[in-house]
Amino acid sequence: MPVAYLVGVREFYGRPFRVGPGVLVPRPETETLIPLALRLGPAGPARLLDLGTGSGVILLTLLAERPDWQGVGVDRAQAAARWAVRNAAALAVAERARILVSDWDRALAPALRFDLVLANPPYVRRAAMAQLAPEIARHEPAAALDGGPDGLDGVRAVLAVAARRLVPGGHVVIEIGADQGDAAAAPARAAGFENVVIHPDLARRPRVVTGRWPGRSGRGDGHSLLTGGTAKKSLENG
Repeated sequence: MPVAYLVGVREFYGRPFRVGPGVLVPRPETETLIPLALRLGPAGPARLLDLGTGSGVILLTLLAERPDWQGVGVDRAQAAARWAVRNAAALAVAERARILVSDWDRALAPALRFDLVLANPPYVRRAAMAQLAPEIARHEPAAALDGGPDGLDGVRAVLAVAARRLVPGGHVVIEIGADQGDAAAAPARAAGFENVVIHPDLARRPRVVTGRWPGRSGRGDGHSLLTGGTAKKSLENG
């Protein structure tokens, strides 16, 4: 069993996050997303969408770093989403975060748009799943790891959501596998994103793909993320 499950907490970007069975244990390489999102996001208020939020480390860290930002985190697994709800409360950002049980963005109001779409999607090649360490393969949710035959099914799904959910000039920020740099950049460009860049982690391995949705920067429909018009199903408490 992962040590983080046994102790019930894992540090991420200097903050403690509660974790346990049913949710992916946060990895240090995921921290690569945070400074990129802070740099690419608006200088003022912003709306974020975190796809496959898990324990909420990406969304909640950004909300903790930027008090004028708000966001939605979605996960298809209710067990994982409940960990995110607990962490939002523990980090005192629950008033600016809504956690939803949803298959990607299906629970969101159709007109809702975001300044940043973020994700750490499954990106392990299916053939490589059997090679994962036992404490990962036996205990962490396979759905959060298995990226399909080429490891990019989740990346393509996130790009499709981002293409319909970003405001003009908004950015997508996606974690990828260390061997997926060029392979991840290609579908981003094919989906219509501009300024597609592969960013390295601290070990200088490809780790994040970013892209800008075309058009002049601007806000979307005006829906509040927290007061209705957002979703069909939410988790209000853990």
